Formats: sequence, C-alpha cells, structure tokens
Amino acid sequence: MGPAIFKPHLRILESDLYVVSGINMEQLLSQLADTYPLLEDLRIMFWEGSNIQFQVVRPLLRCSALRRLDLEYSKTFDLDTKDIHEMGSAWRELEVLHVASRREYTSSTATTFGTPLGSLAAFAESFSPKLRRLGLYLNTRHIPDPPHSSVRFPNLETFTVGTSSLVARKANVAKAAAFLGALLPQEIGIYRSDYYVWSSYLSVFDSDGLRPPTSAWLALSQMLSQGETTEILSEESDSDSDSDSDSNSDLDADETDSLAG
Repeated sequence: MGPAIFKPHLRILESDLYVVSGINMEQLLSQLADTYPLLEDLRIMFWEGSNIQFQVVRPLLRCSALRRLDLEYSKTFDLDTKDIHEMGSAWRELEVLHVASRREYTSSTATTFGTPLGSLAAFAESFSPKLRRLGLYLNTRHIPDPPHSSVRFPNLETFTVGTSSLVARKANVAKAAAFLGALLPQEIGIYRSDYYVWSSYLSVFDSDGLRPPTSAWLALSQMLSQGETTEILSEESDSDSDSDSDSNSDLDADETDSLAG
C-alpha cells in the first residue's frame, strides 16, 4: 500500500488483498488502520495463500469506529476465545461481522478447522448489544452443553453459518440447537451459503448471497423456533441402549450436511 490516495476521514472501503509470499499482510493492514482510523464499513476479500491467522488482522482493532466488518476468504481463517474477546473489546460500535464463513469444502475442513461452536458464548459475552448480523464458519465436531450464564445475543437478527457442516443425526442436531437456543433469539433467521462465487462479489449478507438452511441446519432452525430440543434429548437419553431407534435416526441420507452448494 503506497501513500494514501484518499483522505483520512474515509468511512467506507472495499479491497482485494492477495495472500502471497513476500507480502507482509499484517504490516499492510497496520498501515491501512493508521491511514483511515475513522473507517466504519470495511470489506476485504482475501485471495490465494493458505491460511490466515488472527495476528494478520489484529491491526484493524485500532479502527474503533467500525460498524460493519466483512472479511471474505475461502480458506482457513479461524478464531479462538482470546481473539474474540479482543475483537469485542475493540469494536464496541460493530453491528455486522463476517469472518470467512464460505469455505472450499473438504472432509478435513468439516472436522478439523473452524471457529469452535462453543466460542459463540464468547461472542455473546464480549460484543456490544449493537451486533445485529454475524457470519462464521463453525466447527461443530464438539457441541458443548448450554452455558449456565445468562449471556445472550440480545439483538442479533441474522446468523449465517456459511458452508459449515453439521452431522445430521437427530441427537446431534438437538444438542446443537439446545446450545444455540441458550444464546440466540428464538425468532432469529439462520442461513447458510453456497461456496463463494468470487466473480459476483456478493457479501454474505446481501439478499442474493443468503440461502435458507438445508437438512441438518434446517432441522436445527425448526427445533429452535418450536422448542423441541428438550423432548428430543430426553428421548435420546431414554433410548441410548438402542443406537438404531427411531429417535436416533439420521435426519437425511447423509451423515454430514456439508451445505457446500
């Protein structure tokens, strides 16, 4: 990034950044944050490369006026609890956040990578009640019990899981719904996305970029809205000696719902 070509009071910026060898992405974003400290709406589409660590985007924490942040990347870009707390503390005005929810689907991505589902509690705890839209690629391999605290997303309206996978077994989906039900408003819309079509440049939150949930995620949404999870989990507990019982049946023919288009 050369000398600033816009005035420092720039509020909206959309940019392509190529994650290639020889480019110091952290230094580049540090210069961006220093040059445009009043940014409110920032969308970055990362291209190529392998993986991105939170350290790369940490300089953006200095953009404390951000209201909308959209970080698009088709490869691995995951967050841990410490990262989430830092983000929530820095971006108190943030209303919309998207972090690389639309990934190239592989079996290893479905089971190994992704922001842990349990980390959503850290988002609810750390971020301002102003947060209305959230998009993440989730790792649902481990589904925790519902949090005991009363922390919730009070004003979240849209939650997109991108191409995140969820094992489409009834007890598994019900457990995920019980966890999410403790954090999300009952009337919230849960969406998924097809694999990102780079030429379209559509944000995950644009109307044409959202898709209704399918299979396991659809069942989860219905459980959230209808409050069925307690009964389903109770049924599973009563019938755990019979792994082939109806209450433990698959929700569809596929064990894993990849949602990858």
